Amino acid sequence: MHELVGFSNFVFGREKQRAGDLEGAIEAFTALLLEIVEKHGDDSAEAAPAWYVYGDALLQKEEENPSYGLLGSATEKEVEAKAEKEAGSSAAGEGEEEDEKEGAAAPAPASSSANDNEEEEEEAALADADADTDAEADFEGGGEDDYDDLQVAFEALETARRLYEANANSAESDVRLAEIRMRLGDLKRFNNDEVGAIEEYV
Repeated sequence: MHELVGFSNFVFGREKQRAGDLEGAIEAFTALLLEIVEKHGDDSAEAAPAWYVYGDALLQKEEENPSYGLLGSATEKEVEAKAEKEAGSSAAGEGEEEDEKEGAAAPAPASSSANDNEEEEEEAALADADADTDAEADFEGGGEDDYDDLQVAFEALETARRLYEANANSAESDVRLAEIRMRLGDLKRFNNDEVGAIEEYV
């Protein structure tokens, strides 16, 4: 039986975690952590499991909905934005071809056609610049948010490890330390630190 089973926030958070509501689980584990820290202190042995479940839930959220790294959703947004931009350029090209065909049937004055082409080129350039700016903002914003979550998860797991090591006096502590090292390895691998991940796993 888990050492936190007597806390309602832990039970509620576990239910949310199993149901896939990781935001709800994180909120419950945050309340659990605050409750235990307020009662026993930051560096107490009692706080170690709460730090672990909190960090584990944060990491699980990023593993299931990544927005950081090579395969993150922020990168996907950037790729989608570029695809939409290219599709728009392609559509504009088709429209220009149709205009050219219509122009061949009923030619317009040369000066008017030149002015129209210049205006279209300026509008297309502005649209491309806006699309690039939006994609860059999405990528940078998503990466920063995700970096914060990963950093908090890392710090929570490291705190749990430190507390368990300081109070390692049972077989259960050894089991918890092994779990923490596995999750730290997962986090480092997720963050493209393969060497650090191997060190944790070994």
